[in-house]
Amino acid sequence: MRRTGSYVLMLSLAVMTAAAPMTSYGWGFKKAAAETTAVAEESAFEFKVDKTVIVMGAEAAPVIKALGATKRKPFSSDSCAYQGKSTIYPYEGFELGTHTVDGKETVESVYLMDATCATPEGIKVGSTKQAVIDAYGKTAEDAFGTLRYTRKNTQVSFYFTNGTVDSIEYVLVIAK
Repeated sequence: MRRTGSYVLMLSLAVMTAAAPMTSYGWGFKKAAAETTAVAEESAFEFKVDKTVIVMGAEAAPVIKALGATKRKPFSSDSCAYQGKSTIYPYEGFELGTHTVDGKETVESVYLMDATCATPEGIKVGSTKQAVIDAYGKTAEDAFGTLRYTRKNTQVSFYFTNGTVDSIEYVLVIAK
């Protein structure tokens, strides 16, 4: 009986871990957008690295050139969200995700992994949930405690562990 409980716990954790990325790559956008509190509509969310501005949906070649050499070799595979290829470019503190359709590589995501990078609003890994709310406004949390904000074609998500940001993700939102 005790062993069965362990298997159930492991299965539950595996399902929760697998479900978290699904909400940011295609499922749940409409719900998240509907729950998002109004944020100033000047432009879509952007991520900046030094003087390089990364905009979701922009052509990737000039961004990749401006960012320079990657930390490790980029990884490409068939896209699970689009027809074509997806590529992850690993840089110091973040990963740039692109997709290629009809020969054109486009920015689809940026994933911040540590405190060496911050959003233009000053939020980084290690910031508190309250700091995110102060910077971006109040929004509904999903079942995992993630805060998501959508502006134009970009959604920025803040993932937490014990009330502290443990990663930040920008993704391209495709209108359906």
